[in-house]
Amino acid sequence: MKNNERDTLTIQNFAHDGRGVARLKGKTVFVSNALPGEMVEAEIVCTHRSFDEAKAISVLSRESHLRVTPKCEYFGTCGGCDLQHIQDSYQLKYKRDVLAEILARQSDLTAEYELEAVTSLPWRYRRNARIAVSTSLEHGLTLGFREKGSRTVVHCLKCDILEPSLSDLLPHLTDLIQGLDFKNSVSEVELLSTEDNVTVTLFIEPKFNASDRIKLSDFSNAHKVSVCRKSGKTIESLGSSNVVHGYYINKLYFEMSPGGFLQTNHEINTALVAHVLEVLAPSKNETIADLFCGMGNFSLPLAQLAGSVVGVESDRDLLAQGRANADLNAILNCEFLRGDLFKCSEFLLARVADCEKILLDPPRLGALDFVTNCDFEKINHIVYVSCSPSTFARDAKVLCGRHKYTLISTRVFDMFPQTAHVELVGVFKKGI
Repeated sequence: MKNNERDTLTIQNFAHDGRGVARLKGKTVFVSNALPGEMVEAEIVCTHRSFDEAKAISVLSRESHLRVTPKCEYFGTCGGCDLQHIQDSYQLKYKRDVLAEILARQSDLTAEYELEAVTSLPWRYRRNARIAVSTSLEHGLTLGFREKGSRTVVHCLKCDILEPSLSDLLPHLTDLIQGLDFKNSVSEVELLSTEDNVTVTLFIEPKFNASDRIKLSDFSNAHKVSVCRKSGKTIESLGSSNVVHGYYINKLYFEMSPGGFLQTNHEINTALVAHVLEVLAPSKNETIADLFCGMGNFSLPLAQLAGSVVGVESDRDLLAQGRANADLNAILNCEFLRGDLFKCSEFLLARVADCEKILLDPPRLGALDFVTNCDFEKINHIVYVSCSPSTFARDAKVLCGRHKYTLISTRVFDMFPQTAHVELVGVFKKGI
């Protein structure tokens, strides 16, 4: 429920999503654009039974030394970034502190070694994005990112965390969609940039005509980008440019199609793969299971060093892409299996239990069913790549409690600078 009252708040500390935390009339208040130690004038934007949400309107006193002027004119309205008001160097410390606090609170664990965080360029790093499109009588066509916790689209003519080749397209995309006969049928635009190509994929419902097809083809030629139309699961190329995409890791070429999953930050993804290879330390007499393997981002580099690799993934399209990339790179010792790791079958659990080492790379939901039910008797070494400190801590508690692993190390990878998102790698071993 919205409130819109204004109050003076003293910010006590950080929340895990980058907001400041204050107290008001016995309730916790989460305050956007506010830093610990500051006294701010804040507007209550939403009330709940046990907490409220607010946004800082101004800093009244004790402005934090961590505060910087946000680079982006849309910051505070657009929901894409959380931390632009915080010094880049402190963002890394904040993310390491979030991981350590969640681990201690949720699992009573501390890694034996907390390795130095890995970062990249703080701006212009993002090579893919999903852009929302809306039309209304009041605002006309709006193209950009949504407000945090809202369906409202913030009209963005540029984005400082996108690669320049993508950000530069935003005003031209607005003009393109505005000129379509069926502009109201466009719900989203996906932007993708790799070493080979830039692709613009428009999510267009069935209403579509020859005139719009020509306009999209002309846009493709004028801006030297691939243009595709997606309706349901069908992707159709509408321009003359090549729609093949790919990237290199460890001299391996990964080909992908528009709409496929791609790690957003190529520099961090390269460092992430290198770190996994180092801490998992595969050898030629070992079989390694890569769970939630996608299209083989880790599987194929592991296969270069291991005796064999078993990649497990539930998405049919990603599995097909993984097999194709194994063939493309002449890798013969990597097997891709389809399996639901959220509801593990006996066959799948038995297949993984025969491996010597495991790599886990689940989505935000984590891997609770797997870590709860797998027989880890033969497996002494697990590397866990996570995009959620909370579910990582939950699963780590099971691995260290029930299965007697030791959390050897954690390392934060700043996959998404300017946001509160935390990517991490944890290393677990038995018999230490």
